Amino acid sequence: MKTPNEIECPMCRTQTWTPWTNRVLDYVTGQTFSVLQCTNCSIRVTYPRPENLDPFYPPRYRAYKSGITSFLRWMYAKRVQQWVSGYPSQGRVLEVGCGDGFMLEVFQKLGWNAVGIERNADVAAETEKRLSCPVYSRGFEGIAEDEPFDIVLLFQVLEHLADPLAQLQECRRRLAPGGKLIVGVPNSGSWQASLFRGSWFHLDPPRHLFHFSSDSLTRLLGQAGFSVQHISYVSFEHDPYGWIQSLWNLFTHRPNQLTSFLMGMNPPTLKIALQICGAAILGPFVALLSALSWACMSGAIMHVHATAQDEQPR
Repeated sequence: MKTPNEIECPMCRTQTWTPWTNRVLDYVTGQTFSVLQCTNCSIRVTYPRPENLDPFYPPRYRAYKSGITSFLRWMYAKRVQQWVSGYPSQGRVLEVGCGDGFMLEVFQKLGWNAVGIERNADVAAETEKRLSCPVYSRGFEGIAEDEPFDIVLLFQVLEHLADPLAQLQECRRRLAPGGKLIVGVPNSGSWQASLFRGSWFHLDPPRHLFHFSSDSLTRLLGQAGFSVQHISYVSFEHDPYGWIQSLWNLFTHRPNQLTSFLMGMNPPTLKIALQICGAAILGPFVALLSALSWACMSGAIMHVHATAQDEQPR
């Protein structure tokens, strides 16, 4: 295993790191990790990086109960409808890390030609069959550069990738003139991240290998050939819940217990019932906190819209 000062920063290529937070407990395996910050460019990375990440992605990962899934699908549909406004109905979209294809399905219903990339071969095959659109499990292989896309989407994906710069460069090569890249990631410069540190719900090492602030992500996109046009910090579906789960993490020996229950990984217990009741009571307060953080550009989730450098979006 490499020592921290043997790790090369993917952005500035230096090898000097300082601890940002230590002993972050993974709620799936019980292993502990640290988050390091580059002393030169301030990007943060998970340490150590497991050679095999499969044990950290259980079968129920993100397989939320039906009510939660329905809410997320409704919110994602609203996002897609907003993203495609101003585009022709027959645009082309590529989603990297499409999972079950909830967003691709919305694009299709709006008349778009959809293509997906999904690392899990079984999920990719199921999504391809259900949506009748190409879904590749071997990265960008097979996706021709001469058939570009109007929108390339990485929604809650970039932080999971081993080489985010290389992946963004692949996205750039497949973006049509005037097209748009949309990246959604947790904001490591948010109020939640600063307050909760290792207990922050959206930190999630080792599944999240990188942790971006608006500055570090803007710099990385610039290196990949993109120019940032807009950053939104509003996330109704993820931000308020992040406050609640992060708060519970401060007082429990194992983090994300409520989340594990909502994914069907843990049975209902009295502790879970108390956390649900507490969440209901705290709801108005965390909604206000979230709104304030959005107004101050410090929300827990960022949605970055970028175009190729020297181009303007449609």
